[in-house]
Amino acid sequence: DVDEYTSAIIIGAVGVVPGVLASLAVDRIGRRILLLVSEVLMVLAHASLGAFFNVKESRPDVAEDQLGWLPLVALVVFIIGYSMGLGPITYTVVPEILPQRVRGLVSSIVTSLRWGLAFLVTRFFYNLLSALGDDGGYWFFGGICLLGFFYIFFFIPETKGKTLEEIQLLFIK
Repeated sequence: DVDEYTSAIIIGAVGVVPGVLASLAVDRIGRRILLLVSEVLMVLAHASLGAFFNVKESRPDVAEDQLGWLPLVALVVFIIGYSMGLGPITYTVVPEILPQRVRGLVSSIVTSLRWGLAFLVTRFFYNLLSALGDDGGYWFFGGICLLGFFYIFFFIPETKGKTLEEIQLLFIK
């Protein structure tokens, strides 16, 4: 088992590398692919945490002895997923898909909404876990990430290498 101090260092360090790599790769790989991979990693991380806490509830000995490493690994996978896609690339894609006349206003609203939702998740996280159980809370967030995956898959076009006019035409179709 890794102590809390070492876990905090690992988690903090892990967030930097994927963000840097994503910023270098976004124009080669594409925004949409990075967003989709990001969502898949976040779904897997939440599902793993949900499974861990489910096992911990029914078989605490198994969770402690055989799966004690899983929460840290799941957290690292989540941070990698978020840092390589949904975290930074949202700030690239939102302005690219908006018409020029509303870009500034809507980008500001989206950023404010994002921070507002982050506040609400932080504020009510433990209330949600209390209501749904630790496993149910993580499965709930995994479900939200899965919905995000399907939203991106069906509604967000690839904007890499396209002009603003070409992007706007994608939304007219």
